[in-house]
Amino acid sequence: MYTFQAKHGGINKTKLFCLPYGGGSATIYWQWNKYIHSSIQICPVEMAARGTRFSDAFYKDMDAAVDDLLSQIVDSLDGSQYAFFGHSMGSIIVYELVHALKALGYEEPQHIFFSGRQPPHIIDDEKLHLLPDDEFMKEIFKYGGFTQQDAEDKELLDILLPILKEDYKLLSTYNYKPKDSKFGCDITILNGLQDDGAMKFNLEEWKDYTNKECLFYKLEGGHFFIRENAKEVVEIINRTIGKTS
Repeated sequence: MYTFQAKHGGINKTKLFCLPYGGGSATIYWQWNKYIHSSIQICPVEMAARGTRFSDAFYKDMDAAVDDLLSQIVDSLDGSQYAFFGHSMGSIIVYELVHALKALGYEEPQHIFFSGRQPPHIIDDEKLHLLPDDEFMKEIFKYGGFTQQDAEDKELLDILLPILKEDYKLLSTYNYKPKDSKFGCDITILNGLQDDGAMKFNLEEWKDYTNKECLFYKLEGGHFFIRENAKEVVEIINRTIGKTS
């Protein structure tokens, strides 16, 4: 198991654990390293059945995902400051991960970034994973993030389709349960102005999930604005948790 080391050049860095969107790999976050503040360490957390863990089995449910991802993180919680960033499906997983860490007695993160997703209690009941493959991919392409060349690449789709379907199944079978306590840290909510999926919900309800401050940013772009405007997203992270002194 890989352990993220927070100390570099005598500086204790804030570890930013990053969870990907449905169908994505944690490797999408490596590009952020060219923009991130020197006091922050990007720690992409890879989910099973993709990227470097392609041979691992898919999760049977959200509880299994959380248990597995906890095992990827806990050895890196060495007392240094840490934060979380999750986009879309990753936001739901981060929400459950932080509460699981709290239940185990770990100190809460310095900050949590929830991106491209409505609050967990607002259930999106579209069961897209039950659609035939061609109809499913037509719906997926509506979110953007794919080129026409991607749509015509059969080899790519053969790899991507099972991952996407399993991730959408994971979300559609997710059973939201209210928690006994709210977060005791500040949270930041990011969304794309052209993301019709997330923007149709009342994102202000994220405020109900923390006892501290809840900040909102709406950036240019669709559902994949974190790729379209990666530099702007990272600048928000730098201003929020970067150590300037």
